[in-house]
Amino acid sequence: MMRWRNCQTELTGEPPSPRSGHTAALVNGSLVVVYGGLFEKVFLGDLVVLDTEHAVWFRPECSGDQSSDGTVGPGPRAFHCAAALDARLFVFGGRSGRRRLDDFWMLDTTTWNWAQLGGFGDRPPARDFAAAAALPSLGKLVVHGGWDGSAWHSDARVLDTPTLEWAQLPVAQGSAPPPRCGHTATMVETRLLMFGGRSGGAGSFLGDLWALKGLMDDGGAATWTKLVLPGPGPSPRCGHTTAAAGTQVVFFGGHGQAGWLTKYDVYHNDVIVLDRKSVQWSRPSLAADVSPSPRAYHTLTHVGGGRFLLVGGYDGKASLGDVWMLTQDEPSPRSSAAPLSSAPSSPPSASHEPSHTPQPSKASSLALLRQQLGLPRVAPSLEHSASKRAQQFDSELLTLGYRVLRERGGGAPDAALERSPEEAASAAREYLRSCTAPSLQIADLRALLNDYKREVAVEARALVQNRSEKMSGESQSEAAIQRTKSHRFYHVASMRDVRLDDLPALLQEYKSLSDKADNLAF
Repeated sequence: MMRWRNCQTELTGEPPSPRSGHTAALVNGSLVVVYGGLFEKVFLGDLVVLDTEHAVWFRPECSGDQSSDGTVGPGPRAFHCAAALDARLFVFGGRSGRRRLDDFWMLDTTTWNWAQLGGFGDRPPARDFAAAAALPSLGKLVVHGGWDGSAWHSDARVLDTPTLEWAQLPVAQGSAPPPRCGHTATMVETRLLMFGGRSGGAGSFLGDLWALKGLMDDGGAATWTKLVLPGPGPSPRCGHTTAAAGTQVVFFGGHGQAGWLTKYDVYHNDVIVLDRKSVQWSRPSLAADVSPSPRAYHTLTHVGGGRFLLVGGYDGKASLGDVWMLTQDEPSPRSSAAPLSSAPSSPPSASHEPSHTPQPSKASSLALLRQQLGLPRVAPSLEHSASKRAQQFDSELLTLGYRVLRERGGGAPDAALERSPEEAASAAREYLRSCTAPSLQIADLRALLNDYKREVAVEARALVQNRSEKMSGESQSEAAIQRTKSHRFYHVASMRDVRLDDLPALLQEYKSLSDKADNLAF
């Protein structure tokens, strides 16, 4: 049996306002990042984050590139698509007002820095209601379908995030599903599972299930296969959600039609499971006490174990702002149906601190500091932090690193691209440490500033984690805040705010921080 629970009373902080057409993605295993959406014809551009480990909503202060309206980040939009790779959230397209968008953005949640990505190759044109999924083992994203205002699409575009190269996925002739929008695309092991949407001249609702094989292969055409499974599957619909966990893919809600001679709109609140072991549809028994109302254009995010977080949506009349958790009624210990965070049975020790409590305390001071720095709410070990640093990079640092590797290899691009992202990031950092201010290229500057901020976060993380017994938690928090203030460029939004005369000082600070961070690894 599965059970719905309205978990708004279990969460502290200010939740997202009512909205639909937003996105929500799990980043770094514990943060659900909600972005954008629509409320009463107003397009939203806010970023709200749920820390699932400590059951608290917060709004990080972001820096980085600005949208056309002058705000930091992608700007107001709805019906866009988003996917996460490690600590990075990628956002593409959508709509703002009557304008469909083709811009592509990345949020680095280690620094809460937005970057608008250019890229090259077969980049998708402007569209909304597309579907996206991440291929973590390859560092790639796939965007499928969508609506450009005059036509539905059936193309699959793949982005290689280290190189920012887009490619249209070659598909075996005759195997592609009909064009569509408002569908879902979910990675299940090595295949992309796609369901539903709208298509055709009248925008008919679709109820077909397809699997795309060959996404993980190099070369050759991928193949779509239509799946017809036994059991009570979903009716034709769009604006539904799917989320994969273990051997199950959970479907919820959506917008469809009913009636025979006279058609009318219906909104669903059914839970349907595709069981990959039995290869069939099922409708699990649900506890009858409470359940969310019918809706579409909501989000359903797997947050670990057998737990799925539902946020918002549209019920045909208004946008919704409720938050629900779907769980197994008899879960294993690792997927408990208890609240998102469990109260400790004893007072927290120095190595286990609660975060984001509404009352001021020593622990909450440290938690607030972590939030401001974009750090996890609970400190990992120093050894873990040092090893994770090598995996922290953004597209600017990787672009610089691959350029350096290419120059070292005599200009051969293929040889450079065979190197791992970690090797490219290391090469970029070595290059920046060896530079003088006059030798820096304009293309290097954003990589320098972003990595400088990461190094400040590494230093502050070390201070917060390596707590001295001689200092109270509040004193540690204040010391760490003062440490970040001592770095004059940490709160600079972009290189546009750095004067040419400041470059030597920025570079010198970066080299000093980088040396300190290297020492943490030993």
